[in-house]
Amino acid sequence: MGRVITTERKEQIARARERNPDALGPVLGELVIDTNSPVEGIAWLLAISEPTVYRWMYGISEPRDAIKIKMLKGLLTILRKAKRARDTPLTGTTQERLKQLEAIVRKHRKAQAPTA
Repeated sequence: MGRVITTERKEQIARARERNPDALGPVLGELVIDTNSPVEGIAWLLAISEPTVYRWMYGISEPRDAIKIKMLKGLLTILRKAKRARDTPLTGTTQERLKQLEAIVRKHRKAQAPTA
């Protein structure tokens, strides 16, 4: 079950971005808020727990595993593309937003160039 991201938590994400503009977690946090993506879906896509997603978003910890970093960067690219294409913010219940998140990942993952 997802949590409501309070104004205080949004400010915590903003402070984490100010402290370390290159940190992936707070960037993810901003995109989760901007796209209204369910953290449950983000956690599932990255094969991590929801508390880990929140810790990354709030700048409490950061991903260290090279595979997770690569997955996270790919997801950030997909969320940015979806935002630019105006496929977000996601709307509806958590279950509806999970389906929409899956759809935008499918749509925008295809648009990524293959890596050699």
